[in-house]
Amino acid sequence: MSKSKEGVSGGGGFEDIELGDPSFHRLSFIPNLIPIKTMYGVVKVFKEGADLSPKRPVIITYHDIGLNGSSNFRSFFNHHDVQPILIKFSVIHINAPGQEDKGARYSDDLHYPTMDQMADQIGAICKHFEINHFIGLGTGAGANILSRFALRYPDFVDGLFLIDCTSTVASWSEWGYQNLNIHYLKNLDASGLGSLIPVAVSDYLLWHHFGTIDENRNQDLIFQLRSYFSEKNIHPHNLALFISSFLARTDLGLVRGSDKQSFQCPVLLLTSFHSPHIEDTVYMNSRLNPQQSQWMKLSDCGMPLEEQPGKVAEALRLFIQGLGYSLKAN
Repeated sequence: MSKSKEGVSGGGGFEDIELGDPSFHRLSFIPNLIPIKTMYGVVKVFKEGADLSPKRPVIITYHDIGLNGSSNFRSFFNHHDVQPILIKFSVIHINAPGQEDKGARYSDDLHYPTMDQMADQIGAICKHFEINHFIGLGTGAGANILSRFALRYPDFVDGLFLIDCTSTVASWSEWGYQNLNIHYLKNLDASGLGSLIPVAVSDYLLWHHFGTIDENRNQDLIFQLRSYFSEKNIHPHNLALFISSFLARTDLGLVRGSDKQSFQCPVLLLTSFHSPHIEDTVYMNSRLNPQQSQWMKLSDCGMPLEEQPGKVAEALRLFIQGLGYSLKAN
């Protein structure tokens, strides 16, 4: 039976989840990026954690729309509860093409990759670093890309830890909102970079990541995110291209009970109380092998990595231990 955890886990190691004090780091941090050539263009990544070696276990992360490897994961991997993982694992953060902070405009002469092609780029990254297998950690669009890679190249993936992942095509309402965002972003790019990202786009991205906003939510995090989106840290043209690829995604084709149309590795699907993507994760879980999947919802948050880093670190640590890796808790 699929393990479903909401707040309390019956003996699985997850405890009641309550909102703690936020420890939010500045989003606009630009790391030393490593460009890697793939058959679908150049991808820029950065590393942290233990030194990369053939015997060292690896985590590969992939970010959601509106963010990148740094802004999506930096504060989480800076949290003290994650340090036992960083000591043991090498971590590779992938930036989707053109999504790095202050990056150059993606050339009109280049075809922006589809979601499947971005999944294939992960294979080139593994080849570059001589990675034979890894654990995938993804959010939103990045979780979908990692899922595609795991389905196509199952021997590479030990496990998937997916936050707010969707397995279906875009809904009609998503098509409407996202096409409007793409229109705004492309018009902004055509007019030059002198003006801020339109409020409508910033508001949508804030909802996409954080859920419904009210006075009881984390106002510091809301301010940080709104500032990050509005200041065009990611080039608006490049962001429009990534959103377009995510919007045009195909269904993952998952079939419960099928060996060929399912993941060959354990999967943990994580969402949160305020997330607008809860139903997507529930439906995806219903399509997975119940012996290989877990579903978990954190309370009192909308962005688990930022608002509940300690609880996500605990869940990730237990997930990693379940894959056979030895980790010591703080």
